[in-house]
Amino acid sequence: MSPELPRAMGALILRQPFWTRDPDGLLAEDLGVWRRWQAAHAPLYIAFAFNVRLLTVTRQPPDDSPTARAWLDSLAKRADAIGFKNDGTADLIEINRDPGPTALGQLLTYQALWRRQYAEPLTALILVAETIDPDLGPALADHSILVHLA
Repeated sequence: MSPELPRAMGALILRQPFWTRDPDGLLAEDLGVWRRWQAAHAPLYIAFAFNVRLLTVTRQPPDDSPTARAWLDSLAKRADAIGFKNDGTADLIEINRDPGPTALGQLLTYQALWRRQYAEPLTALILVAETIDPDLGPALADHSILVHLA
């Protein structure tokens, strides 16, 4: 993980995998799913970033004022989590207790935005869920999105 990456992501919280506070920006209904997944998978990662700001800026704000930064933040998409590994790669993680087709769209959009913003490669797109709609499975497989049930 590049030492510049946390700064580039903005006001994100990077933590070692065995932290106790709930992730910033995660819906209350998804917390149990995250906690179960984290218990099994966190040792694979050296750190996590939560509520990750991703955006393509087509217009630059006039200055770097708090108002201009708030405007940029209002345009951003927010990935639930990015898990960073020792080898410098990262996994994009979407957490949703009972995802529908919008979860697929979110993951693909976040992946495209990540590639335009950051040099660190994404090795996997991971959908962490309690249940999966059977009709969603083929689309997830077509895009090589991993599904972890927790």
